[in-house]
Amino acid sequence: MFNRRKDYARLSGRQVEIPAEEREAIIEKSSKQVSRGVFYSTIIIITSFLPVFMLTGQEGKLFHPLAYTKTFILIVDAFLVEHILQLSTEGGTFE
Repeated sequence: MFNRRKDYARLSGRQVEIPAEEREAIIEKSSKQVSRGVFYSTIIIITSFLPVFMLTGQEGKLFHPLAYTKTFILIVDAFLVEHILQLSTEGGTFE
Protein backbone atom coordinates (compact mmCIF):
# COMPACT_ATOMS: atom_id res chain seq x y z
CA MET A 1 0.00 0.00 0.00
CA PHE A 2 2.87 2.32 0.78
CA ASN A 3 4.40 1.72 -2.65
CA ARG A 4 1.09 2.47 -4.35
CA ARG A 5 0.81 5.76 -2.45
CA LYS A 6 4.36 6.61 -3.51
CA ASP A 7 3.44 5.94 -7.15
CA TYR A 8 0.47 8.30 -6.92
CA ALA A 9 2.60 10.97 -5.27
CA ARG A 10 5.32 10.65 -7.89
CA LEU A 11 2.85 10.87 -10.78
CA SER A 12 0.94 13.83 -9.44
CA GLY A 13 3.81 15.61 -7.70
CA ARG A 14 1.96 15.72 -4.36
CA GLN A 15 0.63 13.43 -1.65
CA VAL A 16 -2.58 11.74 -2.83
CA GLU A 17 -5.02 9.51 -0.98
CA ILE A 18 -5.71 6.12 -2.52
CA PRO A 19 -9.39 5.61 -3.37
CA ALA A 20 -11.22 3.33 -0.91
CA GLU A 21 -12.03 0.63 -3.49
CA GLU A 22 -8.44 0.39 -4.64
CA ARG A 23 -7.14 0.42 -1.06
CA GLU A 24 -9.41 -2.50 -0.17
CA ALA A 25 -8.29 -4.41 -3.26
CA ILE A 26 -4.63 -3.84 -2.34
CA ILE A 27 -5.21 -5.01 1.24
CA GLU A 28 -7.11 -8.10 0.07
CA LYS A 29 -4.43 -9.06 -2.43
CA SER A 30 -1.62 -8.49 0.09
CA SER A 31 -3.41 -10.49 2.78
CA LYS A 32 -3.92 -13.41 0.45
CA GLN A 33 -0.24 -13.35 -0.53
CA VAL A 34 1.07 -13.59 3.03
CA SER A 35 -1.60 -15.76 4.68
CA ARG A 36 -0.32 -19.10 3.40
CA GLY A 37 3.25 -18.33 4.50
CA VAL A 38 2.12 -17.18 7.93
CA PHE A 39 -0.04 -20.28 8.39
CA TYR A 40 2.67 -22.77 7.43
CA SER A 41 5.39 -21.03 9.42
CA THR A 42 3.10 -21.20 12.46
CA ILE A 43 2.60 -24.94 11.91
CA ILE A 44 6.37 -25.42 11.65
CA ILE A 45 6.93 -23.59 14.93
CA ILE A 46 4.25 -25.71 16.62
CA THR A 47 5.96 -28.85 15.31
CA SER A 48 9.30 -27.67 16.71
CA PHE A 49 7.79 -27.75 20.21
CA LEU A 50 6.79 -31.43 19.98
CA PRO A 51 10.12 -32.74 21.35
CA VAL A 52 9.62 -30.63 24.48
CA PHE A 53 6.53 -32.71 25.29
CA MET A 54 8.74 -35.83 25.40
CA LEU A 55 10.83 -34.49 28.26
CA THR A 56 10.40 -36.20 31.63
CA GLY A 57 11.49 -35.50 35.17
CA GLN A 58 12.77 -32.10 36.20
CA GLU A 59 13.15 -30.89 32.61
CA GLY A 60 9.56 -31.83 31.79
CA LYS A 61 8.25 -30.00 34.84
CA LEU A 62 10.25 -26.95 33.86
CA PHE A 63 9.44 -26.75 30.14
CA HIS A 64 5.95 -28.27 29.79
CA PRO A 65 4.09 -25.09 30.86
CA LEU A 66 6.06 -23.07 28.33
CA ALA A 67 5.41 -25.58 25.55
CA TYR A 68 1.69 -25.81 26.34
CA THR A 69 1.30 -22.05 26.45
CA LYS A 70 3.19 -21.35 23.23
CA THR A 71 1.49 -24.21 21.40
CA PHE A 72 -1.95 -23.00 22.45
CA ILE A 73 -1.23 -19.44 21.34
CA LEU A 74 0.18 -20.60 18.01
CA ILE A 75 -2.85 -22.82 17.34
CA VAL A 76 -5.10 -19.83 18.00
CA ASP A 77 -2.88 -17.78 15.67
CA ALA A 78 -3.16 -20.37 12.88
CA PHE A 79 -6.93 -20.47 13.34
CA LEU A 80 -7.21 -16.68 13.17
CA VAL A 81 -5.00 -16.40 10.11
CA GLU A 82 -7.16 -18.86 8.19
CA HIS A 83 -10.61 -17.81 9.36
CA ILE A 84 -10.34 -14.06 9.89
CA LEU A 85 -8.65 -13.59 6.53
CA GLN A 86 -11.27 -15.75 4.85
CA LEU A 87 -14.11 -13.79 6.45
CA SER A 88 -12.58 -10.41 5.68
CA THR A 89 -12.01 -11.18 2.01
CA GLU A 90 -15.49 -12.61 1.37
CA GLY A 91 -17.23 -9.28 1.09
CA GLY A 92 -16.30 -7.81 4.46
CA THR A 93 -14.84 -4.36 4.80
CA PHE A 94 -11.38 -3.43 5.96
CA GLU A 95 -12.38 -0.33 7.92
